[in-house]
Amino acid sequence: MKRTTEIPLRFYLFAVLCLFGFLAFKTVRAPVHIFLIGDSTVADYTLDSGYLEKKFPLNGWG
Repeated sequence: MKRTTEIPLRFYLFAVLCLFGFLAFKTVRAPVHIFLIGDSTVADYTLDSGYLEKKFPLNGWG
C-alpha cells in the first residue's frame, strides 16, 4: 500500500475558514483623550451664546 503525504483540499478550506473566522473578531481600543492645559488661548468659546457678536475675533498675546 502506497502512502502519500498529500494534504487534502478539505484541510486547506478548513484552515482558510478558521483564519477568516479569527480575523473577523476585532479588538476594541479605548478612545484616546488629549488634555490641553492653558489659559484663554485653549478655551472653547464657541459654546458661549453670542460668540460671533461679542467675542469674535479674539485677540491673544501677540
